[in-house]
Amino acid sequence: MDVLDIPGTLNRFYSGNPDIQKHYEGNDAMSGSFRQTRALIMLIFVFAPLWSYDAAVAESPEKVQFALDALTSWTEGKTNAEGWHAFLMTDELRSELEKGNEADRTFIAKVVKRYSWDTSVLDREPFVAVRKALEQWQRALLLPNVEELPELIRAASSNFSPLEENHLEKSRQALVAAVAQLNQFLSRERPSKANGWKQYLLWDDLQAELVNTVNPSSRVLARVQNRYRARHGGLELPPFQAVRETLGKYGEALSYDGEHFQQQFETMMGELAESLESYVEAPSHENASDASIRLGWLKRGGQVPELIETVRHFYVQPNFYLNISEELVGIGFRQEIDKTEDLRNNAGPGVSGESHTVGNVTSRLIPNVGQAEVEVAMVATMHARTRKVSGPAVILTSAETSIDARKRLFVNGDGFGTDPAQARCTTNISIDDVRGSREVQRQAWPRARAALPRAETTSARRTEKKISTNLDQEIDEIQIDRRYHDIFLRPLIVRGEPPAIFQFVSTEDSIICQSTQASDFQFAAHTPPPTLEEDYDLVTRSHESYINNYVESVFGGATLTDVQAAKLVEQVTGEVPKQMQPDPSAPWTVTFIRRRPITISFAHNNYTVTLRGKKFAAGKKTISSMHISASYTFEMTPTGARRVRVGDIKIQPANFASRKKKTLSPGETAEKAVLKRQFERIFTAVIEPTGLELPGPWRQAGPLVSREVICKNSWLAVGWQRAGQADPDTDSESNKTASLR
Repeated sequence: MDVLDIPGTLNRFYSGNPDIQKHYEGNDAMSGSFRQTRALIMLIFVFAPLWSYDAAVAESPEKVQFALDALTSWTEGKTNAEGWHAFLMTDELRSELEKGNEADRTFIAKVVKRYSWDTSVLDREPFVAVRKALEQWQRALLLPNVEELPELIRAASSNFSPLEENHLEKSRQALVAAVAQLNQFLSRERPSKANGWKQYLLWDDLQAELVNTVNPSSRVLARVQNRYRARHGGLELPPFQAVRETLGKYGEALSYDGEHFQQQFETMMGELAESLESYVEAPSHENASDASIRLGWLKRGGQVPELIETVRHFYVQPNFYLNISEELVGIGFRQEIDKTEDLRNNAGPGVSGESHTVGNVTSRLIPNVGQAEVEVAMVATMHARTRKVSGPAVILTSAETSIDARKRLFVNGDGFGTDPAQARCTTNISIDDVRGSREVQRQAWPRARAALPRAETTSARRTEKKISTNLDQEIDEIQIDRRYHDIFLRPLIVRGEPPAIFQFVSTEDSIICQSTQASDFQFAAHTPPPTLEEDYDLVTRSHESYINNYVESVFGGATLTDVQAAKLVEQVTGEVPKQMQPDPSAPWTVTFIRRRPITISFAHNNYTVTLRGKKFAAGKKTISSMHISASYTFEMTPTGARRVRVGDIKIQPANFASRKKKTLSPGETAEKAVLKRQFERIFTAVIEPTGLELPGPWRQAGPLVSREVICKNSWLAVGWQRAGQADPDTDSESNKTASLR
């Protein structure tokens, strides 16, 4: 994954070409104007899966501030708004929010109590949002200081909770049931296919361990489980998932079963306290892994749940943030409408004529603390001149229809939704002439005049209905591109890892998303993200754990060939760069270690990528465990941030750091040379900026250029701006360094 171009995959998931063309009263300009909705969903949902995961997410006064701002905006101009804000102590609450976690807990409790009064007014969503945010913050304020955690953990070493006596048998029976369901599922396949699956899944080995209730082999069970965690199509289906999940729980139950469990618990608590102290002193991914693995072991063993959630509150904070400006969102929807259409085939029998629609499509963000909300609107005027043959009479009319159509879209961690489209139309019809004999005109004129009010109302209602129906159908037909599921989510599902948590907020100025990617055995961020100096069209802020955790979950212990690597890069980026194209004459594979297979670290305007291979194969040559790393620094250019490699690629045996004698054997030297030739093609000396192309109608924004980069304290923050918008003076050394912090 390109660490700078994290949002670069956006344009890979825009499905394009929706070709949804609907007609209303002889005009299709409206529905065509709303095709951008599909791209908006892709613009946001490339970062957001359709599943949520229940984990500790740090709450902060910022969330209360968002909710309070939304409430203030909602109450503006309403009767008794000033009185309600006085009762709820809004001004005093804002003062306490400025104190952050040093706020007066007693005062916060008093405000929560007032928001909880039994009155229908406070049951409205804006008030409820503030109350919920306050309650979450209130719970966080009651937690101990992070510095106290190691001693609290040591003090809790005596709080061992024995597992229920039959926990192991319950886990085994759950696995037996899941295997039986999978067997029934496979029985519906062709015998050859079912037998092929069973052979691959080591079916007989698992059956032998299921009947061995005296001394089942954890090693055999782990080997079987690895088959269920592989990257094979079909393993994400529920019957396979059920076996993988129950197999994992049975293996865990075996590890917690025995007379030494309490002793293991006490040892693990002491090691957790020590590893947390090491992580605070040196917050590296290695130290984070040491602590989080122990925390996960305790959690899966059902031990000290309150203490575990307290630790995760501090060390599993959001590790990815995305801000999309209102202006950038609006570019994708903004459209001028100027359309002329022949009405001959759409306005009814005996009617001919022409319509001309002029207007525009715009969007605006609606403040919402629970999800992102966008309102898309079309305001237009349609002029029509018609000729209707009615018996012996020919009636010529002119009509003007004002159109105001709106639809709201919502995006949250569970997916996206919409409100029914609303259209308001008003039609005014004037009779220009009635042609025919004098007698025909004498009878037709009064009838035509009398029919005008009803005709105007009928025409307006029909137009409203067609516009609303077309909009709703168009939005309902939007399908999230399956490539996003296949590339990013399916690997997590197959391996039993949780997808990221996503939370969305919209203000009048931007859509804000924060995400947390971390399993039970992983930490996320433990510090807030850096703040950029300027406002940009798009801002991404990524903690190194966001990338490291995902890669560990998907590639830990996996084997990857050069062909598979190239295919993965093509799926994510849309192309295979020259350095990643497979060489048939020199194929290679790498088998990653289980923990921290590939890591990235952000510090001091540099980032370092480290690949840890358990085994490499280059052609017919097999290479033992090696660690390969490359470091890059950022340089600002007129076209964005260039990355320049610092020194040579570093290649060392896995145990090199622990060796007393820091030298390589002749064999290791030869292996290093082989790997260096291969990986110099991947870790090139210079990576030039290419800009960020957004999907669909957002392409009209042009490529986004990285204008500011902050790379420090485990965070990478990038500010993206449309090309030509407030270009920095890259010839100025002061501006050059100001953009890199």
